[in-house]
Amino acid sequence: MFELLKLGLRAGIEVLDVESAWDSLLTAELLDHAETVHSSTMILGSHHVVGHEVSIPEAVDLFKNCALDGRAHGAKVVLSLEEGHEEHATMAFDAAEIASMKLKQEGKPVKM
Repeated sequence: MFELLKLGLRAGIEVLDVESAWDSLLTAELLDHAETVHSSTMILGSHHVVGHEVSIPEAVDLFKNCALDGRAHGAKVVLSLEEGHEEHATMAFDAAEIASMKLKQEGKPVKM
């Protein structure tokens, strides 16, 4: 996967989607390469939760992880909602707002 992502960088891809759950050392190496050699590529930190609903604190942590220690230009978290929990439809937005505030306080905001 990492070799494929590096190929995308060499091809001049505009946005590179990097899963926050991947191996941290390989991810750091990929981000180093992107920042030093292919600095025009935007990094999108992402995470996908499929099949079960997470709590707001868990979603906040997922968004924080997607910031990739302040190295991501954007963050994307895909969440599942259990049937009958439509009132949770804004949970991702709420979690992103909380995570954004926390990341700013930690000095590791998403680079938007």
